[in-house]
Amino acid sequence: MKKSDITGWINNNYPSNRLSDDAVQGLHLKKNPNSISWRLLYRDALGKQRNIVLGRYPSMTLDEARKRGKELYAEIIRGNDPLKQRNEEKAKVTNTVKGYLDAVYTGILETKKSGKETRQIFDRHFSHLFNKVMSELNAKDITIWQARMIENSKAYATQKRAYGALKTLLNDAVKRGVLTDNPLAKVTLDKIHESEEVHLERKSKRSYLTKEQIHQLFAGLDKYQEQKRQGRRNSRAHGKAYLPCLDNLELVDYVKPFILTMFYTGFRNGDVYGLRWEHIHFYEDSATIHKTIEKTAHKKPEAKTFPIADDLTAILKSWRVQNGNPKSGYVFSNPEGGRLGGTALKKPWKKIKELSGLPESLDLYTLRHNFASWLVMNGSDLLTVAKLMGHSDIRMIIDHYGHLQPATLEKAVSESFAKMFA
Repeated sequence: MKKSDITGWINNNYPSNRLSDDAVQGLHLKKNPNSISWRLLYRDALGKQRNIVLGRYPSMTLDEARKRGKELYAEIIRGNDPLKQRNEEKAKVTNTVKGYLDAVYTGILETKKSGKETRQIFDRHFSHLFNKVMSELNAKDITIWQARMIENSKAYATQKRAYGALKTLLNDAVKRGVLTDNPLAKVTLDKIHESEEVHLERKSKRSYLTKEQIHQLFAGLDKYQEQKRQGRRNSRAHGKAYLPCLDNLELVDYVKPFILTMFYTGFRNGDVYGLRWEHIHFYEDSATIHKTIEKTAHKKPEAKTFPIADDLTAILKSWRVQNGNPKSGYVFSNPEGGRLGGTALKKPWKKIKELSGLPESLDLYTLRHNFASWLVMNGSDLLTVAKLMGHSDIRMIIDHYGHLQPATLEKAVSESFAKMFA
């Protein structure tokens, strides 16, 4: 085989899709639908014909292919099977947690709405198990892992969510025939009973905004908007006059209406990311949101109705008009009209905290706790609060917010006994 032979074969001067080398037995070029590859045809110790890919042409030259072919033939003469060895090595890598995650599962996660966050769960919580063969995972691994999670003050709910992600990966490997069964199918987490001290500490983290901080938040949102307007003025004045002016817009971007939607509804971030115009029903003097809660959609797919405060109704109406009065699609979308990424509020929220003087540690999720806390402190009954938070019963509300309504509970007890002995 000469280079000129290869050129002629590629140009279809030869009818065959295979071009054999005359210097190394079994070495040949093979035309594939989208590429050309070097291959070596040989027989293993049992006389079975095998065909192993050496590399792609022209990345691998003729001389390199011949050298590699000779090396493999030397292995074959010694009784080794290079294709079998390669497949075993590939299987070993793929059968590790990280191997399967990288080769198969990450691609599956990319098709799911919360796939990016799930991938981050693996990187954050299971990196020490990445090199472990999936079939060799056992109860001891999980016991040690859970102990680490507890040591790092990870809540039991966080442990369950992370462990559920790992089990789902293993179930997927079973479905695709990589595993015969899930080695952790019968392994459960230990239910951790919190001490009173830990319980109170966890409750304290469910903070809410003081009246002063609420004023700071709203001022910060206005400062954020003005900063964006000024930034656009500067850009237009320095060679980017084609950019639209923001001075006459009530809302410079999605940030203010997104954050105020969380503030006035108590929705989780994900439910605001997933909010569509079809979910919002505007009436003459009011509006409601009718949607399925994303976190519990797999268990309770039915949609729930939530009232909207008048202030938020006005904001959403303005945002809708500003976007051309759409009747469908995401309320807060990316430039292509799709759902915003899960980190779309990360930098804006940090900037708003800086501008408003709010604590740097204040999480965006605090707006959900703030919504529930102020309802409870203002005397709303706990069942009503539970429904507005999207819960089916009041257990979560009693556990996390009941302590904010001691006077109401005390009054209920006092009145009950007063009537009893009247």
